[in-house]
Amino acid sequence: CHRIRTQIYYTSRKPDKIYGIIERLSTGSRKIELFGRLHNVRPNWVTITHQLPNIMIVDPKMKEAFSNSFPNGN
Repeated sequence: CHRIRTQIYYTSRKPDKIYGIIERLSTGSRKIELFGRLHNVRPNWVTITHQLPNIMIVDPKMKEAFSNSFPNGN
């Protein structure tokens, strides 16, 4: 059984080390963060949550595709 030792922040916050591990295991592909929060928004990740104030797209290609599909933003 493998374990990750890290500092505990909040009960719902994932350890920062997890993101580095996932990024190294899946380089060049998009990742998904379910139940994320504002501090989870990061490049090459899709964060799905009801806790963001609005739609936030960091990736330029994804932003363009979203704008073309939803010109009014919704």
